[in-house]
Amino acid sequence: LLGDKYGAHVLYREILENYRAFPRLSETISREYEIGVAFIDGKAEKPLLKIFNVKSQTLGVEILNYLIENYQEKYFDYAQYLIADFHFRDGDWRRAADAYLRLEEEFQQSHWVSVAVYQRALCYLRMDRGYQYDDSQARKAEELLLTYVRKYPRGDRIKEAEAMLSGIREDRARLYLDN
Repeated sequence: LLGDKYGAHVLYREILENYRAFPRLSETISREYEIGVAFIDGKAEKPLLKIFNVKSQTLGVEILNYLIENYQEKYFDYAQYLIADFHFRDGDWRRAADAYLRLEEEFQQSHWVSVAVYQRALCYLRMDRGYQYDDSQARKAEELLLTYVRKYPRGDRIKEAEAMLSGIREDRARLYLDN
């Protein structure tokens, strides 16, 4: 309540790790979730050397990962999406792809799954080094984009997915022509 989210996180983590029979455990989980989201969004700071306060989005990722791995709440699909989106914005395509895949596998009924499929395809495209080297990433992206177009024909990003599929096919055709 005083605004010290990091201090609250330390105390909530102690409760979560040492007092699993705490009567208000669900409230503790909910508040720790809010703190994790605040850190990822850059709205919370943690002390550094007892002099400075710094924003730490990675702490938010760590908090949400801990909650997802140890507890089950219906809103953790969004937490997994935030983790994946953090890695995507950070340009860590491998971790982002893995986090989106985890969202697809562990939260199959979530409305975030369609976004995860599309975003994972983008990650593979960003990891692609071109057909001259290795086309496996482009093939994975193509497969995911086809899945997205088939499963979600009215999805938010259907036009972008179709355009990317067209681009992948054009690149492959250009390679065949060159060869």
